[in-house]
Amino acid sequence: MTSHLLSRRSVIKRILLGITGFAFVLCQSPVFVSALTDAQRQVFESGVYYFDVDTNDPCSADLSGSGPILGPLFPQISDTSQLANNIQHYIQNTLPSSPLLALSSTFVSLGQTYNVNPALIVAMTQKETSLGTAGYGKSQNITWEYSGGSDGTGFNSYGSYQEGIEAMYKNLRSGLYLDPPANETTVAQVINTWAPPSENDTSAYIPFVLGIMSKIYAGIAAGGAVASSCTGTVGSVDTSGYAFPVAPQRQSQDNGVSYASHFPCATSQPFSCHHDNTPAVDIAPQPGGDTIAGTPVYAISDGKVDMVHVYMGIAGCYSLQLHSSKDNYWYYYTHTQNVKVSTGDTVTAGQQIAEIGPSKCTGNGSGAHLHIDRGCVVDGVPQKGGLDSCRDPGFMVLINQLFSNLPN
Repeated sequence: MTSHLLSRRSVIKRILLGITGFAFVLCQSPVFVSALTDAQRQVFESGVYYFDVDTNDPCSADLSGSGPILGPLFPQISDTSQLANNIQHYIQNTLPSSPLLALSSTFVSLGQTYNVNPALIVAMTQKETSLGTAGYGKSQNITWEYSGGSDGTGFNSYGSYQEGIEAMYKNLRSGLYLDPPANETTVAQVINTWAPPSENDTSAYIPFVLGIMSKIYAGIAAGGAVASSCTGTVGSVDTSGYAFPVAPQRQSQDNGVSYASHFPCATSQPFSCHHDNTPAVDIAPQPGGDTIAGTPVYAISDGKVDMVHVYMGIAGCYSLQLHSSKDNYWYYYTHTQNVKVSTGDTVTAGQQIAEIGPSKCTGNGSGAHLHIDRGCVVDGVPQKGGLDSCRDPGFMVLINQLFSNLPN
């Protein structure tokens, strides 16, 4: 077998394969910080709330990836079978067509053998080859591992996915990463070596990996001391650069409106916040009904308006498709009126793009509200929103966190 003492080289120049996803942090309540751009400050002063992670906050300070669970070494847990089940569940929910779906126990057993965190390997595989379905994942090279070339390209090919997985463990268990002389101790250090900032968006890569790791370890208790003083909910989403999509930007979209979503929403089936049990939400501020027609609707993130069209042929009622530059997802808005943007416009998070329309804009006579969802991911590629058969469950985590951040 060829040498594993190499990181991924610039020859691939971060071929993204459409695999982005949104970044996760490990704490429940990100703290609003003062270091905003002028544009963001204007949004905040207008009553639309921006959130960011305060790196001085002890809850968010340990985002490097260390400790008994979220570090690069095999986690200090007693129930490895639950870890294997969680890995399988993550792959099943993310990409059920992945050839790695049946190898969750392999990830864990090899992790124990090499003393490497299996969730780290899974997360890097998701980032690099969409869980083995894209790029060199099709040659059983699950992370674009480069070692001088066994297939004429500089990237290794393997006879099975199990061999490809083990090769990555061996790579991390080398002097370039976890063993001497490097002796790296955090996920951030591993990713900085694997995908250096000179060639990659490393600052986005690190929270992407930590987010997946925290999802995999949700519900698994550490066998030792916690990594930091953070006591928030593992797996909550980083809301920096996002805005709650409906005025008045307070927690008044939650109760007293029978047909609207009640937060927090379920984040797995059966989804509780939409009438068809899909991962979508209907947001209606109090008091509800047509009295809320005209309520401002905001861009959930920076992005580009891909589509504005009349909803179901109802005059004055519109749907919009927003392609986010923050996370690459497609957000679908509908039941709106008085649209403020046009197809092709670039928008910023918190910018008003429309208003909630009257009841007629729902098409079925239910009370006025905003419907919003985002498209699912197919083979690593985000799809457009608005289809009940292709809605991303991760949106529920984001919208719950955005709501919980709002003042009462």
